[in-house]
Amino acid sequence: MAPERLVDGEVDGRHPAAAELGLQPVAAGEHRSDHRAAQLVGTEAGSDAVITRVFWPNACAADATAAVRRKACVRAPPIDIDPVEVRVVTDPACAWSWASEPKLRRLAWEFGDRLRWRWVMGGMVREVGPSQRARYARIWPNVAAESGMPFDPRLGSDGGIESSYPACQAAVAAAEQGAAAGDAYLRRLRSGLMYGRRRLDRISALLAEADALDGRGLDRERFEIDLRSDAILERFAAGLEEARRIPEQARAENATGCTGPIERVTFPSLTFVAADGARRGVYGWQPYELYVEAAAASGAGDAGPPAPDPLAVIDRFGTCATREIEEVCRLPRAEVEATLWALARDGELAVETAMTGSLWNRV
Repeated sequence: MAPERLVDGEVDGRHPAAAELGLQPVAAGEHRSDHRAAQLVGTEAGSDAVITRVFWPNACAADATAAVRRKACVRAPPIDIDPVEVRVVTDPACAWSWASEPKLRRLAWEFGDRLRWRWVMGGMVREVGPSQRARYARIWPNVAAESGMPFDPRLGSDGGIESSYPACQAAVAAAEQGAAAGDAYLRRLRSGLMYGRRRLDRISALLAEADALDGRGLDRERFEIDLRSDAILERFAAGLEEARRIPEQARAENATGCTGPIERVTFPSLTFVAADGARRGVYGWQPYELYVEAAAASGAGDAGPPAPDPLAVIDRFGTCATREIEEVCRLPRAEVEATLWALARDGELAVETAMTGSLWNRV
């Protein structure tokens, strides 16, 4: 059964209000004072849902053995101001959102705690047909060339996903466990779809991604309970509605797209919300400078601290593409690649190659 058929009912006349997962209703389980979820009883099924709360990690992991080979992992200094909220409308299956990761990671590095990130799953495509798969196969190489990020368009020829909605719901479910868990899981979804050729539109595949993070900030059992819950589905419906409220600025810039017949903002769309409620939008694939201008105009102050070295970036964010390190460090690509390959040769970094790029992480 296609994932988009595993729901019934509507929210505001458009969106699923309840997941049809073959589960027997039982008493809710208490996770914490502000979180309740249905206990899982029944058979496996897919599902369709919004990520409402994710922040970039606050801590930098120091590696004393390599300290002499890199600068300190310095973050933007905390200042006594209200952080600017950044609402990012996106989808794990959106190629341009993946392409924008270098800019968003640089923004997170330079503004630190002065920005508060909130990810909204906008639901790029409810049902993927053959024509859309062919279109993605044509578009992804162009996005790879434009962005420098790793892509592997063969996912489409392998059959591709039938819907991006299940991955959206899974991102929401992971974010229920906090900033680090939500961010790490969303990143796994993006990388799995963009270059890992993993079909992340079935509950078994989504649970497998959670297995990889179990014990490292994500509770896999709780994740499965949340993934099957109506509450997550309802939050996704709220995200769909947010994506479909198109600001005048976005419409004037022709920064709109469609999910089926329904118009929405293009992905990724960032809205910077100042302390007084004023909003400034940056829609779609844009130069980094526009993000900085919007952040500063919203009260986040000036960009800083100084550019880090490659190891500090990896220590902050985990696995990084070459292009991401290049962007955050503000170094020429040739210099970044030479440094990374030298660190890999010395056993400090592991490298993963994709069709259009490489990714790096600590050994």
